[in-house]
Amino acid sequence: AGDFVQLCRALVADPAWANKAFEGREPDIRLCVSGNTCWGHITAKRPIGCDNNPIVGVKNEADWQPEPAVKRKRVVVVGCGIAGHEAAWIAAKRGHEVTLFSAGQTYGGKTALMSRLPGMEQISSIYDYQIVQGQRANVRYEFGTMASLDDITGLDPDAVVLATGASLTWPSQLPLEWHEEGFVTDLRQASELLLQGFPPQPGTAVLFDADHTAGTYAAAHLMASIFENVVIATPRDTIAADEPLVVRQGIVRRIAHQPNIRIETLVELSGESDLIEGQVDLLNVYSGRASSISDVALLTYSTARVPNDGLAEPLRKLGLEVHLVGDCYMPRTPFYATQQGSAVGQKI
Repeated sequence: AGDFVQLCRALVADPAWANKAFEGREPDIRLCVSGNTCWGHITAKRPIGCDNNPIVGVKNEADWQPEPAVKRKRVVVVGCGIAGHEAAWIAAKRGHEVTLFSAGQTYGGKTALMSRLPGMEQISSIYDYQIVQGQRANVRYEFGTMASLDDITGLDPDAVVLATGASLTWPSQLPLEWHEEGFVTDLRQASELLLQGFPPQPGTAVLFDADHTAGTYAAAHLMASIFENVVIATPRDTIAADEPLVVRQGIVRRIAHQPNIRIETLVELSGESDLIEGQVDLLNVYSGRASSISDVALLTYSTARVPNDGLAEPLRKLGLEVHLVGDCYMPRTPFYATQQGSAVGQKI
């Protein structure tokens, strides 16, 4: 047995970590997911924050419980990612009748996909905690349902929370027919396919990176375990630019130790690439100078995201109280997803 245990980030994620551990309440612990959001906030001189603890620093944080609702409402949440699930369990815990629609067959949304990528396993702790709380609070789950306007209004809700995420935008420099004909898929679709036990492949995978968050590079490592070579092509002068410094340093170090991953900076994809013949051309963003990658077996992209908020206006026109959370409101990081989900769950 250890004589001394020292915790730092773990107590930011859950200041009652030790008490819960002593009491055998492991499912109630909000675990650190190593996102280093706390560190990033400190270095940016912002109040400390945590991906898995949206109530850092509030009064009675260690034993925090949401305030009971003044009036019980019927609440419909559309989307079982970490933003929607946070809103759902808190609203249910406050006494509301909550139905949560999930287009997939399980919890977590795109965070669940990310947790299956190399080095990202810990992020599953966010929705693992939410599952426990949601089940205890009697959230009613409807899996495998791409909720329509009729599905939502059929429950006669008093409030609706849209947590329907966001979609990756098509790289505008590429011919649209490549997308329509399925020649090129986004990184989420490509990762889903490769995670199905895809066998080793000859050739090169090209990943166009205009995203610069950790999940993109975790997917690159997955590709490196399958393809002979991987090229990360980005219009910026570095990679992981949107991650805190300590996270970016770790990403750069891991890629440097991966011999079959190459980084091409300050380049855009060329729409004139002969993709059918396995060639992708890259154009320097300043000079337009071209370089080519041959023997391309996969081309995919991680780009800016557009909110999937199409249900919001029709619901509002029906006079319903509508809240948008997570990427459906504005595509950002897990920190903002859980923060916003928590705030809306407490507000309804």
